[in-house]
Amino acid sequence: MRKVLSFFTGMIAAFGAFMVGAEAAARIKADDFVPPENVPPRSTQPDDPSLTGKELWVALGDSVVYGSKVPENSAWVSVLQENIRTRWQDAERSIINAGIPGETSVMAIWRVSRDVTSYMPKIALVAYGLNDAMLVRSVQDKAWEKQFWLYHGNFPRSWRTFWKIKEKISPESESAESSAPRVSPEAFEKALSAIVDRLHLSGIKVYLLTTPPTDERFQRAWPENKRAYQKSLMMYYNQIIRNIAKSRNAGLIDIFTRFPKQGLDTLLGEDGLHPNASGHSMISEIVLEQLIEDAVLPEPPQMVLKKGG
Repeated sequence: MRKVLSFFTGMIAAFGAFMVGAEAAARIKADDFVPPENVPPRSTQPDDPSLTGKELWVALGDSVVYGSKVPENSAWVSVLQENIRTRWQDAERSIINAGIPGETSVMAIWRVSRDVTSYMPKIALVAYGLNDAMLVRSVQDKAWEKQFWLYHGNFPRSWRTFWKIKEKISPESESAESSAPRVSPEAFEKALSAIVDRLHLSGIKVYLLTTPPTDERFQRAWPENKRAYQKSLMMYYNQIIRNIAKSRNAGLIDIFTRFPKQGLDTLLGEDGLHPNASGHSMISEIVLEQLIEDAVLPEPPQMVLKKGG
């Protein structure tokens, strides 16, 4: 019995020493965790000669920022750039499209330094929520959120080490949760707030964008109660965005509120989710209107806007 107790006492002491050593080693490393390998690389480079001497803005977001299902020149970021160029005769401002289709806020936080602050932009337009609120939580989504909490949840580094060891010894069951959002409301709020804070620390003016609305074609195969829940969840996540903008002193561009609720079939694609070219033009108009209201842009001589197409 004494030998058994001695063995377990030794094991506990060794584990404690390992944890202390691991935490000490972690303190030596940089605070920023190395981005996971599956974060897609950016498509543009900060040292691109064409950007030299220009005032840079960056649009960070998901497929709506990227412009999925429309030609590149019809995406609202491109339309916004063209409207500024033609209406203000301003060729000295360039807007970088840093959108990635399918991305959520807990994925985006790993590339803020690489894809936004590295450009040293004056303004960042940040648009998340559509994927975060989607009721299609996968095993990968669970892993992304767990990783986010481990490195951004104010846990001791030794706790992170312990959790990794625990996962190897007794991993949690991995299964999709089709009735849960891809990112929990708590993680969404913390991740988006952290993105805003990081950008503010770099001296960047931040605007948060709410999501466009969806229409009855979106997930039409779902049961009615699930579709209703999805709709209410989208509204809830948009309110989180508004709250963060207020609490973090960020600008707000409320796409959801300003987007027309009638005739959505003329502004959204066949999936009832992604804006078509007309929808992207509408988003560009809303963004411009807010920037003029906030005196980021001067009042133009006339309000003739380019339509995407």
